[in-house]
Amino acid sequence: MNETIDKLVENREKIADLIETFSLALKKKNCTPEVLDLLHRISFYSEDFFIHAELFLKKYNLASYEKHTIAHKEFVNQLIQFQERLEKGESMLAFDLYDYVTNWFSTYLTTTEKEVANYIESGKSQVD
Repeated sequence: MNETIDKLVENREKIADLIETFSLALKKKNCTPEVLDLLHRISFYSEDFFIHAELFLKKYNLASYEKHTIAHKEFVNQLIQFQERLEKGESMLAFDLYDYVTNWFSTYLTTTEKEVANYIESGKSQVD
């Protein structure tokens, strides 16, 4: 279980760093190529975060498992739509993508981490 928790924290930190880099990229002219690269990297670490979170939630039969899988699919679909539109030249969309990712980071990731931490603190995960 500690490996799963460590992986969640590690992915959160990597995503936070990428979001910081994203904010700097937006200040540059013609940032679309860099934004697309950041989008792919955020996608990679968020996918890994989702996998570990879902494994944890499923393993301990937490009621929010289905809610998280739905949120995961919605996030992935949104990123795909952003990517397609950015690749078609909608460069101003980068700001919307930044807002979307930062909002997702502050709500979904922190909520998931709190849920996992609360479960651990409650002592219910003594099985591992």
